This record gives sequence, C-alpha cells and structure tokens, in this order.
Amino acid sequence: MSLVRVQVVKNPPRDRSILQYISGRIGISLTALSYLHIGSGDRMILETEETTIRETVNRIRDIREVIRNIKFKESSQFHLTSRGVTIPGSSVKGNVRARLELTFRNVGGKVKSCFQKSRILRAEPAIGEHGWRHYRIWGEVLREDRGPPCDYTTNKSVCLICDLFGTTGLKGVLEFSDFISSGNVSLETLKLPYGMELVAVKQNSRFEGFIDFYNLKPEEIGLVLIGLGLRDKITGNPVLMGRLKYRGNIDGREFGKIRYEVNSLELFKYSKPLKLYDIEIDGGQKISEGELDKIIKLLTDNAFKSFEGLNIVDEVGRLGELK
Repeated sequence: MSLVRVQVVKNPPRDRSILQYISGRIGISLTALSYLHIGSGDRMILETEETTIRETVNRIRDIREVIRNIKFKESSQFHLTSRGVTIPGSSVKGNVRARLELTFRNVGGKVKSCFQKSRILRAEPAIGEHGWRHYRIWGEVLREDRGPPCDYTTNKSVCLICDLFGTTGLKGVLEFSDFISSGNVSLETLKLPYGMELVAVKQNSRFEGFIDFYNLKPEEIGLVLIGLGLRDKITGNPVLMGRLKYRGNIDGREFGKIRYEVNSLELFKYSKPLKLYDIEIDGGQKISEGELDKIIKLLTDNAFKSFEGLNIVDEVGRLGELK
C-alpha cells in the first residue's frame, strides 16, 4: 500500500506580542503504572579487564582481534538533577506533542498537524521488525505523507500543533516544567537481556510539574488535555512514555505505562476570563477541586467540537492486545 498524500492546514501563527485569549497554568501529576525509564544519556561500560586487553595486544598484535575480544555493556541512568529524580519538561512536552500529532487524522485530505515527532512508514513492518508494534498501535495515520515539518524560518505559516508547541524559528505558547519526584520514588537497577543495564523508577512512583500556557482558546486548552490522555475527569487514561514503552514486557517486567492527572487550573492575573457555559474563571483565580472534573470535560468537549479528525487511540490497550 502506497503513502497517502495529505495537505497540512497552515496559517500565520498567533501574535505573541499581545494578550488576546486565556493564559494560565495547569498543575499536573505523573504516576508510573509500571517501570519507567527516562534516560540521562546511554554510556558503554568496559566489561573486559584492562589487563586482559594488554595481554591480548601483546599476544596477538592485531587490532581487529583485540576489538573482537573486548566486551562492552550498555548502561543507562535515570535522569537526575540537584532536585532529585526528575523527568525533564522536554520529555513530557515531546510525549504530549507526539500523541497529538498521531491523534489528528486527515479529513477530506486535510489535517491540522504536520509530523515533527512522528515518522511515516512506507510499508507495514513485519512482526519482529523495528517499529512493528508502533505501527499496529497507531495504524494507517503512519502512512500519511504530510510533507516536510513546519519551519518558520522558511515559511511564515505553520500548522496548529507547531503554533502551540513551537517549531524552528518560532517559540511555542506552551511551557513544560521539569517533573520532580514527590518523595515516593524508588529506583531499581535492572539487568536486562542483550547486555542492557538501566536504572528505572518502580511502579507507583509519582512526579509533580506544570504546564504554562499563553493566549490559548478554550478548545486549545482542551486539546492539550487530550494529549495528556484526559477526557472527562481530572484522572487521565493510561498512556505510554519513555524507553522500551512499545516492548510492553521484557524479562517479566512491564515498562513505559504512566498516567497524568490534573491537580489545578490557574489563570494568570492578566488573562482573559475562561467562560464555559455556567462556569466563569477570572484572571488570578485558581481551581484545585470542586468543579475541576466538570471543567476538564467541558474543555475537552470543546476540542472535539472545534477540531475535526481527532481519533483517540488506547495505546496501552492496543499494546496489551499485541501480547
């Protein structure tokens, strides 16, 4: 089956210099539902003793044979900062953005998002080939040829997702904080097949962070919440994140399942009011309980009504079916 050429709808980005719409902060919790690994950079560790290497050099004096006798293993630490175990804001941002890019499907040959984080596949990978689980989870959207990703330095029009998240030459109107461990995080060093060793957080580890947004319409706030896996309440559906997320189960251990949850919604003092039917939130007001479930539902409903082509995929459920 050949690629499907679709047109990405692009417009000039919103004016970043004036306050037109709604600005505020969404307080978020991230809970690991399985082992979770967000790497700080892989490194190769020498397993062969240095004395053995010297002996091999003296005995053989053939660099190719020496290399064949040296063994390495891959080691990957969890991301750490001075504040402790941390999930970088860039990782959360990329996680949400990629999900939204894949959630938008073309309608009548047009689509609201380019592919910045996602990649097209020219053919369906056979079982066992690289990317086969990814394809079977997300399906035919990976066959949409959306052309080159948006680049504001060469084209002054961008897709909706690039307007929100940013692209080359254009700062986004969403800012993701780092997500900091909330005190109940435990790390475990795991020795996995093929010489892989990594440090992961255990199930039920919890992280706290926030998303700041500037000049968003209500339906766009709802779109961000959909990218977090939320629909009609503050607790989202399970989604996938991090290393090995598509492997599902390795050596009896599950990886990459998380859940986002909204703790609060706050509007900055200079924000326009957020009006949702019988609810109105003014600038400077913070909602952390009570009607928060209802607000989430109204915002995501707004997104589904405003944006055609949103197709929600239960990636965790589909991955489970592949087992």
